[in-house]
Amino acid sequence: LLHGIISTINLNDQLDKGLSHFYSEVQRVKHVAERIKTKRRMLVIFDELFKGTNVKDAFEASTSVIQAFSAVKDSLFLISTHILEVATEVKADFYCFQTSLASGVPVYDYVLRSGVSTDRLGLIILKNEGVLEIIRSAAECQVQPFAPIVQPGEGPTSPIN
Repeated sequence: LLHGIISTINLNDQLDKGLSHFYSEVQRVKHVAERIKTKRRMLVIFDELFKGTNVKDAFEASTSVIQAFSAVKDSLFLISTHILEVATEVKADFYCFQTSLASGVPVYDYVLRSGVSTDRLGLIILKNEGVLEIIRSAAECQVQPFAPIVQPGEGPTSPIN
């Protein structure tokens, strides 16, 4: 029997409160830590821990948090990451989804398997969607280069309307 479920999927920044995406993530992890300290037998789901920071900090923060949560044996943690190196640093059970390519298009079967996926589809999807061609086309169509608003060492070059 579970005493609660906490999920962190599609966490947003709160710039109106001065909270970056990363800081919002840290606050959410802190909230989870406080909850599992007082309320046992929780199911906790984190989607992409620390995606609001650079890869090195995300790796170190994810590894530290996952290792700390792995010591909590009376709760279940489901944590996704695209940082493959986390799997070499953390002692945990890993599960993944596999994909295949059909005529150059990724096909997902959504079957959870033991292990770590090494699929690398980001560039394939980017190319399939024609994103780079659109950007190149936009670059060829420019009328006049955009002048920087601020020059190094100077203030604004013109008032902003």
